Amino acid sequence: MFNEFKNAFSRHNHAHVQLIIINVVVFLVLAVIKVFSVVTDFTGVFDVIHAQLSIPAPFF
Repeated sequence: MFNEFKNAFSRHNHAHVQLIIINVVVFLVLAVIKVFSVVTDFTGVFDVIHAQLSIPAPFF
C-alpha cells in the first residue's frame, strides 16, 4: 500500500490522486490532534491549528 502512495507521487498526470491522498492525510492528522487535545483537556491547540488551516466561508 505504501508503494502505491509513492507511485502516485512519482507518476505524472496523477494530480487528482495526489490531492485525495494529501486531503486524507491532513484529515487524519487533524483528527489525531483533536483526540489528544480533548483527552488532555487542552483544546486551544486544535483551535489554533484549525483556524490556520481552514478557509473561511464568505458571508454576504
